[in-house]
Amino acid sequence: MEDLRLLKKAKISAMQGRIVKIRSKQGFLFTYVFLGKDSSKHKDHIVNENYCDCEFFIFNKIYKDKAFCYHILALKIALHREKIITIDVEFNDFLDIIREIRHDGKSLKLRKLIYTT
Repeated sequence: MEDLRLLKKAKISAMQGRIVKIRSKQGFLFTYVFLGKDSSKHKDHIVNENYCDCEFFIFNKIYKDKAFCYHILALKIALHREKIITIDVEFNDFLDIIREIRHDGKSLKLRKLIYTT
């Protein structure tokens, strides 16, 4: 039952365009970001097909070997349906976005880039 709820939530998130691929203009460095909702309690997450920095993933997948979090499921759905926003950024901006997500839980720089591009 929990898996169905996560899958439904992941599909909705993927269709809302909440997966962003940020890519450094200076090289082949890139990562995916799951955009949290704009309300203050929802965070952005750094994800790939096998890892997410959210607490659910850390406790349920790593420690209990249970289901992936819905952030990873949303990424997989978005990749399959080609519903990913891709943004090319300068290397320093790439690092700033990662720092903001890790330190503040959200990247205002990333949102600014998305909404001005």
